[in-house]
Amino acid sequence: KMTDYITNQGFVSWDIAEPFINILANHEHQVFINRVKTLDQKYSDSKNFITFDSSITAQKSYMKANDKSILVQRRMKELILKKKQSKCIGLQKKNQQKKYKKFLILKKFEEDNDQEGASTDQSTTGGDAFIEKQSMVVKFQKLREQQWEKDQKLFPSTGEKESLHEIVSG
Repeated sequence: KMTDYITNQGFVSWDIAEPFINILANHEHQVFINRVKTLDQKYSDSKNFITFDSSITAQKSYMKANDKSILVQRRMKELILKKKQSKCIGLQKKNQQKKYKKFLILKKFEEDNDQEGASTDQSTTGGDAFIEKQSMVVKFQKLREQQWEKDQKLFPSTGEKESLHEIVSG
């Protein structure tokens, strides 16, 4: 009871109040621990908190304020650089996986063409051969259009414009 250690005049006998103060302190300490636990659980997945090793904490206690901020800035730069490097390594691995998948697809395409009896005398892959053929078709088409516009016949056999299929196959 408060009346046991506080007199009517407002004086406090601290030796009598000590058990009550201990009870209050223990209660406040327990409330604080519970609050920290709830906050820790709430922000456990947050990446905003940065933890430093104990050597930096020990160094900071003997430094000036300006030196402390420089030390923290350096540590932040190191952590950011480390994060960027790990991201670059991850992207590089992902790119290698994509190249390997593309290689496997082209290899399977070549094997399918080999099984169908298609000749693969060229050193290019099936996908590259298709691209080369398409680019040649476009080149012939442009050349033919230019020659036709100038009234010069590239193939003087008939006088009529030949089809694209005849140009490529012939």
